[in-house]
Amino acid sequence: MNQATISQDSINAAVWAACDTFRGTVDSSIYKDYVLTMLFLKYVSDVWQDHYDNYKKQYTNAEPGLIEELLKTERFVLPPSASYYALHTARFEPGNGERIDKALHAIEDANIAKLRNVFQDISFSTATRRMDQSPPSATAASAWPMCFRGSM
Repeated sequence: MNQATISQDSINAAVWAACDTFRGTVDSSIYKDYVLTMLFLKYVSDVWQDHYDNYKKQYTNAEPGLIEELLKTERFVLPPSASYYALHTARFEPGNGERIDKALHAIEDANIAKLRNVFQDISFSTATRRMDQSPPSATAASAWPMCFRGSM
């Protein structure tokens, strides 16, 4: 993960731009569900990556699979295909909404005792379909990559 210094202003601008992609395309009463869900996914992915990196440093000559076993004891289990970084890598491929939905369900399944039914009412693929019916400036093809724009 890139540890370059990032200013609070650039973080605010990035979050604001990501939020702009939803304005007018997602009903304001459920807007927060999408934004908070993506913030949760980013947070869990960052914490998971930090712990993975620390385990890698701590157990440089460890048996294969030890780090994966240690990660299973973390507060949240994060399947590799469900991380923010996996989604970010695939952001320019079709099907972002469905990919995010699958990632959220994988996270929920891996943490069923803590997250049972948490994401059941949130569908990014439904939001994508709504955006496809919006004016061209807010189509899914142009809006979803903005949510994942930027370098890691």
